[in-house]
Amino acid sequence: MDYSTIAQPWQQQSAPSVTLPVRPNETFFYKHNPRNWDFVKFELEPKGKGKKPEVVWRWLPVIDMERERAGVNGIRSNGRTVDSTNRQASLTRDGWTILLPSNHDYMRVYPCRGGKYYDSKFNQLENIAGQMVTTFDRDAFNLWRLELLLGGTIKMPHPNILRRYVISKRRGFERYIRQQHIPELAARLEAMRQEADLMQKEIDAIIAKGLEAYAI
Repeated sequence: MDYSTIAQPWQQQSAPSVTLPVRPNETFFYKHNPRNWDFVKFELEPKGKGKKPEVVWRWLPVIDMERERAGVNGIRSNGRTVDSTNRQASLTRDGWTILLPSNHDYMRVYPCRGGKYYDSKFNQLENIAGQMVTTFDRDAFNLWRLELLLGGTIKMPHPNILRRYVISKRRGFERYIRQQHIPELAARLEAMRQEADLMQKEIDAIIAKGLEAYAI
């Protein structure tokens, strides 16, 4: 059974008869720190019959989930209501971007044993042989992260921050360079070198084109 049929937007109040075989959990919000980025591969539709998919790489923001647990990180509870306003304000002062579910519609609510279960819309929940199995839709999540940049919700990455990732990748390459005579390691080293070059290429594109460098 695919539980997506009973998933509700976080504001929804109706109560389906099917419930998840898990205990309740807390609501959550997503957040991004401008120091944290992923280098992500996109495979685009082939441009013509018989051609291979085009591969492009983009720097995408790392999106972290924070559960709203009363008594943790200044999050308060008022009866059944959890108030994370102070926590979000503190994160904002430290440079984080807060992504609220009311603005971005990423949280889904499921009825479960004894309450409600909150999860991301990018997780597909299924009942397989009596157990709940979660499958993460990485492609949809990556496209959403890209949209956050293109829409201006998250600011463009600073080139100096991205260069640190390149330096780290190249240091990893140099650490094993003396062992490149080993065939298996040689292939891995070549992949690391190519990725570092691609990282730098995308940084150069961001510097030259700005947001246009993110077009795919």
